[in-house]
This record gives sequence, structure tokens and C-alpha cells, in this order.
Amino acid sequence: MRVFVFDLDGVIYRGNTLLPGVKNTLFSLEERGYQLFFLSNNSTLSRKGYLKKLGKMGIKLKEEQLFPSSYLCALYFKAKEKINSKKVMIIGEKGLFEELKKIKLKISFNPKKVGYVVVGMDRKINFRKLSAAYQAIKNGAKFIATNTDLTYPLEKTT
Repeated sequence: MRVFVFDLDGVIYRGNTLLPGVKNTLFSLEERGYQLFFLSNNSTLSRKGYLKKLGKMGIKLKEEQLFPSSYLCALYFKAKEKINSKKVMIIGEKGLFEELKKIKLKISFNPKKVGYVVVGMDRKINFRKLSAAYQAIKNGAKFIATNTDLTYPLEKTT
């Protein structure tokens, strides 16, 4: 099996701009028979969200080629035993909610009723969310982060 695995943010695109040479490189690799897969530790989009975003940039993929941290988090929960008996607090954006709802996790924002706090990228983070997450963890909820990035590549930065 001949495979290439690419990161998305800062490698394939920056913001909503495809980086130079990406389309030709991907086409060339596919023409040579390589399977292409894409990872992202950005949980703001689901696999369907990434398909749409990449499609607008002229990159046509299948859902099975995409592994964003939102989806990987859902796979983690699917693999855990008795996970559905515990509710989950999510601090994140649409993609993380979509992937976790797809596996029918019970979601709650009550810090006394959750067994897990899942944190992903949340560009609308606020004190209320942070306080609820802190209280849940203090009450014994397990903390799960979708990534540990110290930086976030923006479209107009170097």
C-alpha cells in the first residue's frame, strides 16, 4: 500500500486559501497510485464540513480520507465501554458537536451531570463555559482535549 498522509491547516491551506502547488501535488500523487489521507487537529469542522471546505478550494475527496480531531474524538468515545451511560460537556464548535451527536452521545452543560468534558477549538469561549468545565472536572469528570496546539495558523500570518 502506498500512502501519503497530510495535515490540513498550514499544509494544504491557510484559512480559506489553498497553498501554492497543493492541487498539482495531490493530483500527481493520485496519478501515481498513492492513497491520500488528511489529518487535522482542528475540531471546528466535521468530516462533512471539511469535504465542503476543501471542495470549495477545488479539492474533491471522500469522507473516508479525512481524519479531523472532531471525528477522532468520536471514534475514541465509540471505542470506550459503557460510554453512553455518561453525559458529555462539549466546549467547541459545530464540527465537534456534529461528530459527537452522530454517535448519539448524551450532551449536557450541567457540571453535576457529566462524566466527560471535551474541549476543542472554540472561538467563542467565555467565562461561563470555562467555569462549567472547571466545575465538572472538579466534580470528577474526565478531561479530553482534541488537540494540544500552542498556536493556530491564520490566513494572513507567516
